Amino acid sequence: MLPQLAEKALPIVGAVLCLGALAFPYSVAMTNVMLGIALGLGMLSGLLWQGLLELWRSHRNLAGWMAAYFLLLVSGVLWSLNMQFGLETAAHYWFWLLLPLMLAVMRDGVWHRRFGLALSVALTLNLVLCVLQRFGLYVVENSGSWTENATGHIGHIGFGLIYGIWAAWLLHRGWQRRGALRWLAWGLAGWSWVMVFAAQGRAGYIVTVALIFIVVAKHTRLSLRTLLLAGISVLLLGLVAVSSDAGKARMQDTFEKVQGVMEGDVQKADPRWSFWLIGWEAWKQHPVLGVGTGGYAEASARLYEQRPDLVYSGLEKYPPSHPHNMYVQVFSSWGPAGLIVLAGWLLSWIRCGMRMELEGQRHAIVVTLSGVAFAVDSIFSPTPEQHFSGIFLAMMLAFGMARTEMDVKGEKE
Repeated sequence: MLPQLAEKALPIVGAVLCLGALAFPYSVAMTNVMLGIALGLGMLSGLLWQGLLELWRSHRNLAGWMAAYFLLLVSGVLWSLNMQFGLETAAHYWFWLLLPLMLAVMRDGVWHRRFGLALSVALTLNLVLCVLQRFGLYVVENSGSWTENATGHIGHIGFGLIYGIWAAWLLHRGWQRRGALRWLAWGLAGWSWVMVFAAQGRAGYIVTVALIFIVVAKHTRLSLRTLLLAGISVLLLGLVAVSSDAGKARMQDTFEKVQGVMEGDVQKADPRWSFWLIGWEAWKQHPVLGVGTGGYAEASARLYEQRPDLVYSGLEKYPPSHPHNMYVQVFSSWGPAGLIVLAGWLLSWIRCGMRMELEGQRHAIVVTLSGVAFAVDSIFSPTPEQHFSGIFLAMMLAFGMARTEMDVKGEKE
């Protein structure tokens, strides 16, 4: 009965997931509604449970580390310095249930292609919106997005990660195609890179460059000429970032803050530096289990009073709710165990992608790219908890891991 119900529900769930992908760059509310409906239907029809079994059978190492992470996340609420905020933090991870659901739905190659197309169309149209925003023709009411930092409704925190992964995948797909399709893929990738470097998310710059080199390394023998061309391309993209007055100011600000870190001067360094130090001090006060899930916010408020030397000038009344670094966050929240589990999750994610690439699965590189992006972006942001970043990573992991009928047929042959 349950398999029959799942079969009947599959096209409905697939269509709702595609609608969620179309809404993804523009509306948090609409995306949540569509994905929530898809998850509800997946639970009732059994598709979600089929996906969980597939995840455990085919990717046991990754599934085990993810389970350990989410176990720490939930149990950490019990010893949190702020249980209410801990529950809110844990609730932010709901969209990771998309992974098993999408694995079940995307066994059907038709829905795999449709989802990829829907997401690509949405991201392409969002680039148009960003260009309009850049020229003042479209206004976005978002504190992380404005005319000189045109990142649409996504905002600069997740923009570089999302478009860095998508552009790297397009670069890869373009290498596999010829003629107009190749130039279309590469044109969209180039457009994405320009918009990433024209925005003000420095983490996005690093993620984008890292993923470009991974794809280039995959498709070439990394000759001196290839490295030179790649370096020149990255340099040109960097020049785009500093061509405007805002870009020049951003780079100057970056150099000054790096100098502040080297000198150990909190006031000259980036505010994140003080947030990281607060995370370290918070763990020192609770060295066994940490401050618990969501406990960093309460710990930072207390340390603002106890250690004014750690407070960045101008932020005395605004203790941070997270340290803008996922490694610091899990370390301060759950102690060394948290750092070990996060590292295990990331390494198993990247290894999973590399293994699937060796097995010849067509979209496995998406798993590798998203895993590397996750690892790099987490240095600057609570990546898996962010709406846009977290949902996109869950989508890309599922998209790359999905074994369609064509993959299964190829394995049998």
